[in-house]
Amino acid sequence: MSNHPNMTAAGYSSGAASLLVWLLHSRFHVELSIYYSGLIVGGATVVVLGVGRRGIKGTLLALWAGTGSVWKGKQPARPAKS
Repeated sequence: MSNHPNMTAAGYSSGAASLLVWLLHSRFHVELSIYYSGLIVGGATVVVLGVGRRGIKGTLLALWAGTGSVWKGKQPARPAKS
């Protein structure tokens, strides 16, 4: 894996979701088409990358605010110019 955090997160989440699809098929005999398997793996990767560094609470607050920002109208303090 690369040292890029998004690539690492995408690799691990898609691997874990692929394992889940394999377990569903082999252990519980659930027949999934290639399209549904890809949807599960892709969806898990999108969720992990969407949550990112904000965490679940920060992502839910951003979705609730409807802005993509957790500041709710407040701007973060800017560093003083030297």
